[in-house]
Amino acid sequence: MVELYNDGYGLVAIAELYDCSTTHVRNILLENGVQLRRKGVSSKIYDDDTVKDVVDYYKQGYSIKELRDMLGIGSVSIRKILTDNGVKIRGRGRGRINFSEEDCRKIVEMYNSKYTIESIANYYNVSINTIRRVLVERGVRIRKPSEIHRHNEEYIEQIRDLYSELGNYRKVAERLGTTKQNVYKLLKKYGKHSSS
Repeated sequence: MVELYNDGYGLVAIAELYDCSTTHVRNILLENGVQLRRKGVSSKIYDDDTVKDVVDYYKQGYSIKELRDMLGIGSVSIRKILTDNGVKIRGRGRGRINFSEEDCRKIVEMYNSKYTIESIANYYNVSINTIRRVLVERGVRIRKPSEIHRHNEEYIEQIRDLYSELGNYRKVAERLGTTKQNVYKLLKKYGKHSSS
């Protein structure tokens, strides 16, 4: 338990691993002379590449939440990495990812060719709201749920054709900028081969 705690694991995580209470873990750590961290503070040390990624992505406009989801690091740790490296934390809602004009044109083009906002966000590894903002700023009408590709026969046909060509959910998903789970669900629902 001591080693796990010193590696940056919290009381809750250790308690879950050992199937015991956090009080029990805390008592064992104190009995072994371990100085407990303040709640929510991690002493885990990240390698230079991870620290560089956090700082660089944050400066590019990614939010702490997006970094957390993308890099698998807790929000508290991300904040600590940023402040330790002299990066000023932005207020909520102020961090924006600014795409190049070429990327903005591609986003609009993808959306107009029946990609969903979600699949475009997955492709660019950004939030759905970021893609929605780009589309709205360019005067693109956001489709209603009933108009989304899952009901669009052309999109289903495109998935079928790519699956026939590539024979792999992951490759189809990469080509379309969506998830392999989405490709799998659509092919399962609508069939791998056209009914015509």
